Amino acid sequence: MSSELFGNDEVSMVDVLEEDKELEAEANAVFGDSDDQHCTYEKGYVKRQALYACLTCTPAAPEADLAGVCLACSLSCHDGHELVELYTKRNFRCDCGNEKFSDFECKLQKNKDAVNTLNKYNQNFKGLYCSCHRPYPDPDDEIEDEMIQCICCEDWLHSRHLGNLPPLDGDYSEMICDHCMERTSFIQAYIPYSLPSQQIFTIKKCDTNESVDIEGVQNESGNLSVHGTSFEVKCEGKNSSDKEVSPQKASKRKLSKEAGKDEGETLGQTSSKRLCEEDNSEKTKEDKPDCIYQKLLERGRKKSGCTYWRNGWRAKLCACVTCKLMYKEQDVEFLLDESDTIISYEDRGQSRREQQSSSYDSSLNALNSLGRVQQIEILHGYNDMKTQLTSYLAEFAKEGKTVTKEDIQRFFQKLQEQKNKDSGSIPHFCR
Repeated sequence: MSSELFGNDEVSMVDVLEEDKELEAEANAVFGDSDDQHCTYEKGYVKRQALYACLTCTPAAPEADLAGVCLACSLSCHDGHELVELYTKRNFRCDCGNEKFSDFECKLQKNKDAVNTLNKYNQNFKGLYCSCHRPYPDPDDEIEDEMIQCICCEDWLHSRHLGNLPPLDGDYSEMICDHCMERTSFIQAYIPYSLPSQQIFTIKKCDTNESVDIEGVQNESGNLSVHGTSFEVKCEGKNSSDKEVSPQKASKRKLSKEAGKDEGETLGQTSSKRLCEEDNSEKTKEDKPDCIYQKLLERGRKKSGCTYWRNGWRAKLCACVTCKLMYKEQDVEFLLDESDTIISYEDRGQSRREQQSSSYDSSLNALNSLGRVQQIEILHGYNDMKTQLTSYLAEFAKEGKTVTKEDIQRFFQKLQEQKNKDSGSIPHFCR
């Protein structure tokens, strides 16, 4: 239940159902078309699925013993275990119950290979993330920062630990981290199709060595002017000729399906549109079309740091025979597969759930079928439960204690005992 809902003194049943609808939408984004009933092992190396690592079954596992389990196994086989949510990974086969789990058997699929040799693992399977190699959430990190998944290495990184901050409007669908931009250097040629990112500055006051954390606008002289105070600006990982505004607070990532329709509003987007038109015009020639990558490479435009991309940018990648071999050698063939994207994964999940009856619609229909007296009684019971739960959790916050699963179970057990005790009383509105 969200803090916004608990912040109100009273709520209606429609508020409750709306909150449930929001949670359902969030689940669609995380689970996509993942199956929560059946182990995905028999499907082989699934293109993309929700995955978990079990630290109870594979604690402090060395690199060779890292393992991941599918959504259904996390619920059926590892209920009550310490699980690390990995969001989604590509081309992965469920490890639950194989030799990495010692004597532990999968409840949903008994016969499995000893190991899945094509699975790929990273530090996320240990519960660590980013170039700082820290857990998430990090109890020692007081800085509020979003984490973004790189589409190549699939690690999650803090925005402040990337070479470039996300675009100011947050209107991008995919990110390639600094390391992967160097490893898959051919992507440098496609920079004109990327989105302008925020520039990272090292800022010092002109008359002092004191470092400052401040936002402002770079002036023509190359200094940053904030409220009449001049600052010297050193651009990290940039050429001195680059001129971009100073970093603002990173916007939350948005997977925009409409993004890219209005190209030409910025310099980077204008270049993207022009290059696309040139490529299309040359394809109409009678002679055999040249390699798009080679033509872009001749322009020699490069950029340091991570890059951000709009939905649909993968369609601009060259698909000639030579380039396809290069993608295979660098293990990034998935870039040519539009179904590999998170947006496609979420769309598949949404389509699947639209074929099923929404819990929101079902609950709303059930509520409307009740009489007025029954609706009031249900709402009264919910508001009473909300008040008691808020008070119960406030004690934990006051003492700085972590709320465990057992604490919540005790709360509802006491609530049920109180309900049984009051079951013989007359409803308050009938007195």
